Amino acid sequence: MTIVRYPVLRTMRMLGLFLCLLPLTLWAQMEPTSTLLYRLGLSYQISSDPSWGRGYPVVTGSEPYSPAYTAGLQVGDIIQQIDGVSTRGLSLGNVRSLLERPTRTHLLTVTSLGRGERQVALTPEAKAPGAITERELAQAFALYSLEDEQARRLSYPFVYHTGAGYDLSDVHTFSFAPSSPESKELETELYAQISRILEGRGLKRDDARPDLLLECFYELRPEEGSIRDASVPKETSRYDVQSQDFVRLPILPHTSDSRGSYSVHLSLQAVRPQSPDSLLWSCQSQDMLSEAMTLKDYARYTLPMMLQGFPFVPVSERPSYLIRTSRYYYTGILYDASSLDRVYDVEDHSPAFRAGLRRGDQILQINGHRLTSVTPQELSSLYRSFVSETYHYRDAKQGTFVDARGVQGLSLWRKSEYNTLRKVFTKDQPVTAFAYLFSFRPYINDTDHAVLTLEIKRGGETYTLSLTPELRDESTISLDNN
Repeated sequence: MTIVRYPVLRTMRMLGLFLCLLPLTLWAQMEPTSTLLYRLGLSYQISSDPSWGRGYPVVTGSEPYSPAYTAGLQVGDIIQQIDGVSTRGLSLGNVRSLLERPTRTHLLTVTSLGRGERQVALTPEAKAPGAITERELAQAFALYSLEDEQARRLSYPFVYHTGAGYDLSDVHTFSFAPSSPESKELETELYAQISRILEGRGLKRDDARPDLLLECFYELRPEEGSIRDASVPKETSRYDVQSQDFVRLPILPHTSDSRGSYSVHLSLQAVRPQSPDSLLWSCQSQDMLSEAMTLKDYARYTLPMMLQGFPFVPVSERPSYLIRTSRYYYTGILYDASSLDRVYDVEDHSPAFRAGLRRGDQILQINGHRLTSVTPQELSSLYRSFVSETYHYRDAKQGTFVDARGVQGLSLWRKSEYNTLRKVFTKDQPVTAFAYLFSFRPYINDTDHAVLTLEIKRGGETYTLSLTPELRDESTISLDNN
């Protein structure tokens, strides 16, 4: 699959902050003779896990609203056949060649946790190379709202183990080992959290006849004579799956040799009820803390990430995940890459299509922002200036982060500046025309009014169209293969 790379614009200040008008994209030209780019929204790797799909490709990512997602493919699914061809023993290149045939709908045979074997129809999504989607524009203008458009790589100190003699594809139900009276309150909360995750994966809780019996082990203890290097950060970022947000926790970087004030250990293991001494699957996590955390809080941020490796264990130790936050307003407009005020096409049945927008329309204004006679190069220059001029409104004191491309010094908007930011975003200037992508945020729009007003030109006539965009959440957690 070809990865289309777009140019980096320039370095800003001393932060090494790079801006891209057009981001990395996973659209691929699957056939040499094709004039279209195709997208599946699917990532996978060949499994070496003896308990889950060994020798087969296993899904490691399925992007929301993509063909893979629409077809029902989920992380962990085993792809056994593609168009009647067995995938067992094939290389990644061989699997890719089977899928990169966009002229047809692919018929996949997959095995899912708790659901067994089923047939899936997968039809690639196509677009012209000269068209830009709103998904791509949201990434391009990410600095309007890093709260909603960012990607980070996080590694976790996990150690996985799987049993060699048991196939987890035969598992349909689960339950939990009995809790002692002194641990019942905590474990009730932990097991409720685990149940929600596993039931979302297709398993059912059955306390009478479970296929798997799960149990948590945990320990939080002070470290005597702890020695900590003052140069080592006291906190690290972890991902809160519940709130879909990154949080700073008093966890020392696991690459550091420093000893914290506390150590915390959490493990989850699964056995067969008939053979409780035979371990089928387990995951252990151990961290050093700069200050105390409750086991409940630690488990909240840790257990969902541990279960990213169930049933499929992609990496036995210290897995790294690419965590992408992506929320934006969708209308269905495909913009012309050579002139962003032109409509290259409109997706069928989209809000823009229903409102009457059509291919070839010229967009004069978006919510009062002039868009005509501005080249992509000019818009890029205006965007760079906007980012530079508004950087002092960002809350660096609350922490900065490094994105997945290695860009350093990024930070979110300072909440006390929301009123000022709204005034900046409402100025009649082309550079903020595409801020509508994030206008559900209070620093862009302080009302619940989601109607988008477009002034367009068609056939020498000028029209005003109104439409209600759809809020799309395309956030994903996937194995980091880089």
